[in-house]
Amino acid sequence: KILEDEYPKEDVRRLWEQMKEIAAVSILAAEGPISHAVTSVCKQRTHAFEILGYDILVDQNLKPWLLEINHTPSLEPLTGLENDIKKNMIHDLFELVDISAERRLQVISETDRLWRIIQEIQSDLELNRQ
Repeated sequence: KILEDEYPKEDVRRLWEQMKEIAAVSILAAEGPISHAVTSVCKQRTHAFEILGYDILVDQNLKPWLLEINHTPSLEPLTGLENDIKKNMIHDLFELVDISAERRLQVISETDRLWRIIQEIQSDLELNRQ
């Protein structure tokens, strides 16, 4: 939306297409190691997924530059906008992997519990440093 206020809609559409191509090509390039990693921990490849975080720099000409790919990106929301983006991404992920509504509630509940534990540990570590 912000880009569409500054650039022609067609240029923004082209940027998204280029970013999707970057993601697709990078996954194809790593298909062997990804497949090996999945089969080493999962009996069926269709029962596994991984969230990847792409850091892409977009220059003033709307040319995307891949900086890095994170195989364990942070899901911690640092801002309100990030929180909205990450919530929507997790919702879309559940839709893609077809997690039932009941199971979603279990996953969300467990994720919240683990997140609270992580925050407590971080707080304890900070207190110990002082």
